[in-house]
Amino acid sequence: ETTKASSFAKLNVMGEDKDEFIVALCTIHGQFWGQGDVNKYMTLSNVAKVINLAQAIELNGQDYVQKHVGKNPSGEDADAMSLNQDGLPHNPICTAGALVVTTLLRAEMSAAARFDALVKTWSSLTATRNVDFNNYGYLTILRDADVHQAISWLLQSAGVFPDHVQTADDVQRALEFFLQTLSVSTTMTDVAVIGATLANSGRNPFTGKRVFSPGTVQAVLSQLFSCGVGASSGDWAYKVGLPSVTCPDGLILTIIPGLGGVVVFSPRLKNGLSVRGIEFLERLSEARSLHVFDTTKQSSRKGERTYETEALMTYAAATGSIDS
Repeated sequence: ETTKASSFAKLNVMGEDKDEFIVALCTIHGQFWGQGDVNKYMTLSNVAKVINLAQAIELNGQDYVQKHVGKNPSGEDADAMSLNQDGLPHNPICTAGALVVTTLLRAEMSAAARFDALVKTWSSLTATRNVDFNNYGYLTILRDADVHQAISWLLQSAGVFPDHVQTADDVQRALEFFLQTLSVSTTMTDVAVIGATLANSGRNPFTGKRVFSPGTVQAVLSQLFSCGVGASSGDWAYKVGLPSVTCPDGLILTIIPGLGGVVVFSPRLKNGLSVRGIEFLERLSEARSLHVFDTTKQSSRKGERTYETEALMTYAAATGSIDS
């Protein structure tokens, strides 16, 4: 049985075709393949958590970030109100951890300047000016943010926030900025380019500009591999075997290190995950031997599998067929 997106998950499907299916793929060399409305604007929600984490590491270093948030999967839903044995959020992808991460982003700036800097980073990732802000989405999330409010006060009572978050007003501002970052929107094409940038060790495949350092990307992809699919991350690692992040509306971004990024959108959900998105990525991983631990189909000659897979992805992008 499947269910439709609801509450937070409605941002990209409200009034839309519930049977929509969109796929976009971008390689690290800039080849692109898409199916469906790849120019559709998506409110990025959990994808934004990934970019927030990368920025926090770039600005503060991994050690500082890890003083405020853990690294391990919790086995619980993303919105679970719990902390790890050290009194920290379990990881930077769950809601509690992602909220703390945003407080580490340019706290010395005004709210407007912080958001402007955020948008500039997104624009560097996409190499376009398509990055937008879904104000309706933001107001919708803010209106229904009871759980987020509760999590923010759990964090405050546990002393998890950095020193500049002290008062009730500080906590509210932190929550509002967090929800604003989740309300950034851009096209499916651009999300695929973001995936390719991460697959390319942080260098945009179109501009050649380095947005994030290789060390930052390694840390982020490690977190996505272990925690990016929430309570289902273990199943995902077993079946797909690629760093990914899922969103509650049916959006999935998967990074294939050294090859490219794939983004899928299909809003029919089961257990909070896109049914067809999962099926597509499982089949893609199996057909192209993309699982990071798939050694059974690798050539004994070092690197041959990578070159072969890259050639297949490039050919698929050129011919418009994922079955090529």
